[in-house]
Amino acid sequence: MVLKEHPEAVAVCSETTARQLMGFGITNNVLIKKPNEIFAGDDFEFQTISYPSEMHMWEGLLFFEKKRGIFFSSDLMFGMGENHGQVIESSWDAAVKSSGADTLPNQESGQKLSSDLSEIEPKFVASGHGFCITIVG
Repeated sequence: MVLKEHPEAVAVCSETTARQLMGFGITNNVLIKKPNEIFAGDDFEFQTISYPSEMHMWEGLLFFEKKRGIFFSSDLMFGMGENHGQVIESSWDAAVKSSGADTLPNQESGQKLSSDLSEIEPKFVASGHGFCITIVG
């Protein structure tokens, strides 16, 4: 749907995700990034963060937009119920602890993710599912 409206859109993702996108016919304008890379444009600067995702804990990416302080959490910070469009307040430490990063099946990956998240200082969390979070304190 996005590509129909915006054919110039670029999918930025991990190598594994790029291969999955091919299965959906998305082969144009794919930019493959690795964890801890920075990519920037005129008005944005993104840092990528490794995210063990999917049922096989394949390497995916989370994104932190450094200029605005927005962390795009994908499925990491997940909210159930009627919370679409809602914004809550939380400290960053509490948000990371409640994310479940430290309970991933692969303990080493979970610890690495928690460590990587502790190194960023977001102002806002844009969640893939559930409420968004304004970081306070």
